[in-house]
Amino acid sequence: MAKRTLGLLLTIVFTFSLIGCGAQSKETVEEEVPEIEPNVDLDADMSNPRITIVKHSCENKEGDNTRFSGKYPEITLSNEMSTKYPKLKDMIDSKNDEWKKEVDDSFSDVLSQIEEASDDDKDYFYNMNHDIYASVDRTDGVLFTISTYNEAFTGGAHPSHWYENFNIDPNSGEIVKLSDVINDKDKFVKLLIDKLDEQKISYDFADEIDNRLKDKIDKDSFTWSITGDGLLISFSDYEITSYADGDPEILIDGDDLARVVKPQYIMTNSQDMSKIVKEKELSTEKIKK
Repeated sequence: MAKRTLGLLLTIVFTFSLIGCGAQSKETVEEEVPEIEPNVDLDADMSNPRITIVKHSCENKEGDNTRFSGKYPEITLSNEMSTKYPKLKDMIDSKNDEWKKEVDDSFSDVLSQIEEASDDDKDYFYNMNHDIYASVDRTDGVLFTISTYNEAFTGGAHPSHWYENFNIDPNSGEIVKLSDVINDKDKFVKLLIDKLDEQKISYDFADEIDNRLKDKIDKDSFTWSITGDGLLISFSDYEITSYADGDPEILIDGDDLARVVKPQYIMTNSQDMSKIVKEKELSTEKIKK
């Protein structure tokens, strides 16, 4: 009789435990946000400038009238930093050459148009320009980030503007892709679309925006940077919206950042770049045909 009573009690207890488990399974379980450890690769000594951005400018004049003007950056590292990261220095040197060549090529393009134009149309070719501006937004043992802004007018209805960032692994000197940094492409794209909608940014091809953004990840055509503020995505003219709508920017930070970006790339401390980077402006170079 005692054994039968004990069995009945166990059955009742087990039944109530199943009911309890069933009730808990219906509760909404929030997604766990990964904890971010401090980035140990941040350089501690920020007291002396280690990076210099030299601002070059050039112009071509006909009489008192400017035919073409251009600006381009040259980034140099301190001897100590160049020794520590030689492959980073090589990559930056190649970018310096590319920026100068882009401005030179734009000037050559303007000269070609002038030569082909009729005498009546030659007066149109004044105040053409191609300006490239650069900033260093991050420098540590994980990423060296250069942000550039281009403004160019070499003919057409209006000037062109576009952003381009270079996120470099300082140890390998290789470009780090956004696909290397995010931990889930689908989750990242959904979050990005939600952010665009929150800011009421009207984007082209609404029915295809999901696939188009995934395609941009695959082609590594996003302009992005990760600083102490979070992950910043910058869009250029016509990239996802019309020219009149400007250049949208999306900042992913806080818990959202921890959900979509691998922890080793997240900065837990901001850098005062004014203490790390100094700028030097050179006099304008006169260029001839």
